[in-house]
Amino acid sequence: MDLLLIRHAHDDRVGPHARRLSALGRAQCAALAKSLIGSRADELWTSPRSRAVETAREISRTLRLPLRTDPRSEEIRTARPEDPDVLPPRERVGVTLADGTEDWNAFLDRVSAFVSERCLGSHDDRTVVLVTHSGVFDAVHEVLTGSGRRVELEIAHTGITTWRHRPGSPAGTWLLRRHNDVAHLAREGLLTDGDYVERRP
Repeated sequence: MDLLLIRHAHDDRVGPHARRLSALGRAQCAALAKSLIGSRADELWTSPRSRAVETAREISRTLRLPLRTDPRSEEIRTARPEDPDVLPPRERVGVTLADGTEDWNAFLDRVSAFVSERCLGSHDDRTVVLVTHSGVFDAVHEVLTGSGRRVELEIAHTGITTWRHRPGSPAGTWLLRRHNDVAHLAREGLLTDGDYVERRP
């Protein structure tokens, strides 16, 4: 099974808690969906956050795949993200947190549960696509490598990372096949200063 993690497209804040795709983001969605034609995707999942759902809808229309949401794939939960006293995600362990704010271990647990369910009864040729958020890439990396280390990954808007699940392999159950692939953005001139070139391990 291949697990394709895709960060949502570029978005703008339109209120204290509201975000929607920008014009650039909508163009990125179109380029992303076009690049996935021929990927043989079997399942399409998304975080319930609007910026992720909007991104995933374009993939759904282009690939004619049903779209499913799962709250376990959303960003780490922070009740008051604008509050300067809110601890960074990895510092939220063993401390009292405001209601609605999630600690790092709880975040890892729910992301791990989502990934584990996708692996149940998986076939070698199955491809699962998940549209999500940058923090989830960090969580998946930590869960799959078992490193427990503070690693932050560079992820462009609509950047694609692919993990291959290969149970029983003597080299390891998970293989990182590509990270932050943005070739679809480069082809269309949609890279921004905050986006990065593809890194292949």
